[in-house]
Amino acid sequence: MSGSFKQFGIKLAYEQLEKRGDKLQIFDGLIDWSRFQTLFFRRGGKGRPSYNPIMMFKVLILQHLYGIADEEVEYQIVDRISFQRFLGFPENIPDHTTIWRFREYLSENNLHDVLWNELNRQIQDKGIQYSKGVIQDASFITANPGKTNTRIK
Repeated sequence: MSGSFKQFGIKLAYEQLEKRGDKLQIFDGLIDWSRFQTLFFRRGGKGRPSYNPIMMFKVLILQHLYGIADEEVEYQIVDRISFQRFLGFPENIPDHTTIWRFREYLSENNLHDVLWNELNRQIQDKGIQYSKGVIQDASFITANPGKTNTRIK
C-alpha cells in the first residue's frame, strides 16, 4: 500500500471520528495528565515501567470504561483508532501480560488507589459523570455540579 493512500485513509478515518464526536478525545482534554506523572515519580519505588506509565494507566481507564479484559483491550487498541488516539498513538502496543504486570506494579507500589482517586477527583471537579458498560454504550455526560442528589439513600 502506498504511503499517500494510507495517509488518505487515516485522514478520512479521523474526519469520520471527529464528525461523530470522539468521546475519548474530549475526556482526554479534560484531565490534567501531568498530575499523574508527578504521582508516578514521587510514589513509585521499584523503577519506572518500560512503557509510558500515563499511557499504561490510560489502558486501565479504557478497560474500566468499556468493561474489557487484558487480552481484549490489547486487540481493541490495535483495532480502534479512537483508542490509539487516546493513548497518544504508541509506537508499541502493550500486550495483555504487560497490562497485567503494570496493574501489579501499581499495587506493589501503592499507586492503584492514589491514581484512581486523583482521576475521580478531577472528574468530579469538572462536573462529569460517566457510565461504564459494554463497549457499545460507554459515554460521558456533563452534569450540573451545583445540583444536589435527591435520591433516597
